[in-house]
Amino acid sequence: MNSLSKNKIKIEWIDLLVGFENRWINSYEIDYIIFNDELNKCSEDFLITLNIEKDSTHDVFYNILLNGIKKIYNNKNLLDLSFTSEHKWFTSFLLEIKNSSKNKYDKLKDVAYLWEKLKSPNEWKPFIYYLPVELNQTTNVEILYSKLESYIEDCIFKHSIKFE
Repeated sequence: MNSLSKNKIKIEWIDLLVGFENRWINSYEIDYIIFNDELNKCSEDFLITLNIEKDSTHDVFYNILLNGIKKIYNNKNLLDLSFTSEHKWFTSFLLEIKNSSKNKYDKLKDVAYLWEKLKSPNEWKPFIYYLPVELNQTTNVEILYSKLESYIEDCIFKHSIKFE
């Protein structure tokens, strides 16, 4: 199950595109989502094509998905929508770590690993446990974890992330 579904975050078409492009979701999960969730209306032909092509190569399926999504969003600037969706995915990954049963230190280690994997988003630096801190700042686990929680809440608000 993908991270957005695990966290019960409302999924939109652009999230499927960004998730598939980054290999955070596969064609079978997309097929399941489009036939079991209520996404914005689209043509029946597009849905059928996606279902038929779910076994295709990554590039073939991606191009079908991209062309259909361009029509759904009426050729809006997909770059802006993708940026917001990417942050939705990042927030979902962080929520998954936050909601895990691990202790706070291990959660911060998982966040640091994810930070490296996602090309080190700058805004995560305040809660990456091994980075140097500004003079007169403490770095204990409670403070870093509190910064992580605040960041997640800010992202949910800033990017208007909606839950089911």
